[in-house]
Amino acid sequence: MIGERIRELRKERGLTLQALGETCGLSVQQVHRLERGHRRLTVAMLEQICDGLQVDMFTVVRGTEKVPVLGVLDHEFLVHPLPPNSEVTVPAPFLGVDPRRLGAYRWQPRTRIANMMGQRIYFRRDVEGIDPAAWGHRSIITLADGTQRMGWLIRQDEHVHIGQTQGISELDVEPVWASKVLGVLPPDQTW
Repeated sequence: MIGERIRELRKERGLTLQALGETCGLSVQQVHRLERGHRRLTVAMLEQICDGLQVDMFTVVRGTEKVPVLGVLDHEFLVHPLPPNSEVTVPAPFLGVDPRRLGAYRWQPRTRIANMMGQRIYFRRDVEGIDPAAWGHRSIITLADGTQRMGWLIRQDEHVHIGQTQGISELDVEPVWASKVLGVLPPDQTW
């Protein structure tokens, strides 16, 4: 996806593969492979390409798609419906997933973790059941009673628990769906 964005920016500026390569100090083949997603982009290469395109890094790595905001997350890590007049979409960053498969929640804590206010939590919304990647990672979890929360899915002695930073917070739960959190971005980030 980042490769597609590089190609788009290169063409907007009327640059050929060769011209961008020469400007960046990369070969035509390297630029071509980056654009096609056949070469891994290193931070050094990203800096070179940004210099060559005369753009900042965020211009290259931010997505142009929008992601639906599906709810808000409170200080207890519980998901609630969006309040009236809330922003219903946010920009999609490149997270290695097709943005049309992403969803987002917005933090709205009241007490502890108030510094997280407005941050966006991104996850895959197209997951069926429990994503194997969710185990042991911060995830969005739906329990059998339909409630959703964020936490770590922990399997222990044939029981499932939900953990938080300070330890296990819910014992012996029955998750029916879970998707690993792919990224958290601050509200003022112009992705």
